[in-house]
Amino acid sequence: MDIKNDEKYLDTDSDDTKSYDEYKENWLEEEKIWKLLCGLAIQGMLISHALNKTCTCVCTSSRTGAMFIQEILNDHPRRCYEAFRLHVPVFKMLCSVTHYGLKPTRNLPVEELVAIFLITSAHGCGNRLVQETFILSAETIHRHFYAILKAVLKLSKDIIKPKANYNEEVLSQILNNCRYYPIFKDCIGAIDKTHVKVSVRGHEQAKYIGRIGYITQNIMAACDFNMCFIFAWAGWEGTTHDTRIFTEALRRPELNFPHPMDDKYYLIDVGYPNTRGYLALYKGTNILYHLLDFRRGQTSAICAPKGAKENFNYYHSSLRNVIERTFGVWKDRWALLKDMHVKLPYETQVNIVLASMAIHNYIRMKDNTDEAFRRAQQDSYKPQKEFDTHASSNGNELDEDANARRSDDDLYMSAVRDMITRDIMRYK
Repeated sequence: MDIKNDEKYLDTDSDDTKSYDEYKENWLEEEKIWKLLCGLAIQGMLISHALNKTCTCVCTSSRTGAMFIQEILNDHPRRCYEAFRLHVPVFKMLCSVTHYGLKPTRNLPVEELVAIFLITSAHGCGNRLVQETFILSAETIHRHFYAILKAVLKLSKDIIKPKANYNEEVLSQILNNCRYYPIFKDCIGAIDKTHVKVSVRGHEQAKYIGRIGYITQNIMAACDFNMCFIFAWAGWEGTTHDTRIFTEALRRPELNFPHPMDDKYYLIDVGYPNTRGYLALYKGTNILYHLLDFRRGQTSAICAPKGAKENFNYYHSSLRNVIERTFGVWKDRWALLKDMHVKLPYETQVNIVLASMAIHNYIRMKDNTDEAFRRAQQDSYKPQKEFDTHASSNGNELDEDANARRSDDDLYMSAVRDMITRDIMRYK
C-alpha cells in the first residue's frame, strides 16, 4: 500500500471539510444579516404605516360631539326631528333603555352614541361626514355604530312582536270603524313583502336581481293596524319567490311567527296562498284586486268596483293597505334603506333593516304626535313606491291553478272569503 498516496487523499479530505465548514459559516452569517435586514424593513413599514395613520387635526372648531347633541336637544324641537327623525322626548327615552346594552363609554355619553347611529340611518351618511359632525375618528364612529346596532337588535326581539292577547280580542282600529266591523272582526293584521336595495359583490349580484331589476333583499313582514311591525324576516335574495318565504316562515318554529288561532286571520296579497288563517284576494284576468287598480290615474278618486268579488277585493285592499302605509313610513324615515353603503357586509345590511324596524315600532309606541305616522293615517296618503312590484303581473299569473289540489284549509278559507263577500254586499 502506497503511504504517500494515502496521505495525499487524507489531505484532500481535510481541505474539503474545511471548505464546507467555511461555506456553512458564511451562509449562516449571510442568513443572519438577511433576517436582520428583513426585520428592519418590516419595522420601517410599520413605523411608516403608523405615521401615515396618525391623524393631523385640521379642524380648529372647539365644538365637541356632546356639545352638538346638547345644542340639538335644547334648540327648536324641529331640529331634533330633522336630525334624528324623532322628537326630543322619544330620543331621551330611547337613550334610557340601558338594559339592552346602551351605555356610555369612558369618553362618550350614550346620547352621542345613539345620535351617531340615528344620523347614519336617517340620512344615509358615510363615515367621513359623521366624523365631521361629531369630531371623532373613523375607527371610533365605526365601532360605536356597530355597538348601538347590536343593542337595537336586542331591542328588536322584544318590540317586533304582537301584543300578548292579539288572538283574543277585536282590534280597536276595526271595532271603531263601521266600514270594517263586524265584517273583518277576526282580522289581526296584514302580511306582505317589500324590497330594500343591497350592495353585494359582483359574482353574487345575479341572485339578488329579481323582476324589479334592482339588487335587493326580499323582506317578509307582518303588521298590526297600529302600523307596528309584529314580525319581520329579512335577508332573502331578491329573486326568492314570496310564497317560499311565506311557507318557510310558517314552518320554522325558531322564527316565532305569530300564528293566528281559531277563526283569526291575516290579510295577505295575491302572492301568497289563500289558506286557513290567511285571507287572500280573489284572482282572475278580469278582476281588479290592488287598491291602486281602483284609483283613477294619480287622483284619489275611486273607480267603483264591479260585482261581488271586486267589492271584496276593494274592501280587502283598503284594509290591507295598512302594511303599505307602514312600509312607507318606515322607508321614508331611514334614508340608509334606499342606498346601503357598498362597504357594509351583507349581514350588517340585513341587521340594519331589523334595527330600523325596531326603532320604527318604538317611535310609534312612545309618540302619538309623530308627523310621519299622522300623515300616513290620512286617507289621502299614498306611500312612495321605489319599485313597481306588480308591473310584471299578467293574466296567466292571476288565474287560479285549476290543476292544484285544494286542501281542507284552502277550502275553509275560500268559504270564509265567500261569506265575507256576501256580508259586504248585504251591508253595502
